[in-house]
Amino acid sequence: MHGIGYSTTHEEWPKLKTALDQAKPTILCLVRQKDAEDPSKNHQVLAIGYQMDDIDHLKIQIYDPNHPDKTPDLELELGRRIIRSMVLSRMEKRSVAFS
Repeated sequence: MHGIGYSTTHEEWPKLKTALDQAKPTILCLVRQKDAEDPSKNHQVLAIGYQMDDIDHLKIQIYDPNHPDKTPDLELELGRRIIRSMVLSRMEKRSVAFS
């Protein structure tokens, strides 16, 4: 069994990249670690694009219905064992799970 870092980098990111390369916006679930067992306490956003700054640094452009006038980035360091992410807005830091 692999951890979230491996799963995000090797399984979920390729699926999301394929969808975005085909111009298909994709729903992402932003998971608060303390509430991971109850999905209803988490938040969903729409991935609408991405940018790779280098081989490990990924920025996913998102639409957040809680902030419809902004287009924040979700930043991921893919080369790490544990994925750390930060949404560039007033939203709090969260872990990310692609589905």
